[in-house]
Amino acid sequence: YPDKLNTSAVVLNDGETQGTTSRQGAIVVGLGMVGELTPGGLTSTMADALTNYALACLEAERKRRLAFSEDLAVAQTLAIPVTTLLIGTSGGGLTLPDSLKSILHGVLQANRRLSLLEPSKTGDSDREESSDTSLKGFIDTVEIVELYRDRAILAAKALLGLAKAQDFRER
Repeated sequence: YPDKLNTSAVVLNDGETQGTTSRQGAIVVGLGMVGELTPGGLTSTMADALTNYALACLEAERKRRLAFSEDLAVAQTLAIPVTTLLIGTSGGGLTLPDSLKSILHGVLQANRRLSLLEPSKTGDSDREESSDTSLKGFIDTVEIVELYRDRAILAAKALLGLAKAQDFRER
């Protein structure tokens, strides 16, 4: 499993569980050595991991549409929800606000990368012509899970403060 910063593993649900959950899979991120995590390191790790996850979700959706002979041009933007834990706040060396800010910056960076993707051509070897899938995706929802109520309340308050920050306004 991932251990170094900027490494991740993406595991998508198989075809049998697709459609039974709103979450398409899981991401495991490498955070490096305990206590050495920085806000910048978490941001870049999350950006890489979320980009890889979104690309895997897009590819799975393309395959699903091809398998069911659906029009690939319909719903050209795939909204991808993500759920995360607070990362690096328990012995990881980050404050709760720094963790939240880094996670959200990672989401913004991943979405910027996804917006720059060129439309792809997908065609079967049996067919002469390709169809322009131009399916794009973006992370539309970030849900943060915290087990302990006091930390969840602190996180909610920190998120309210971040919502007012220039970096996150209207995004």
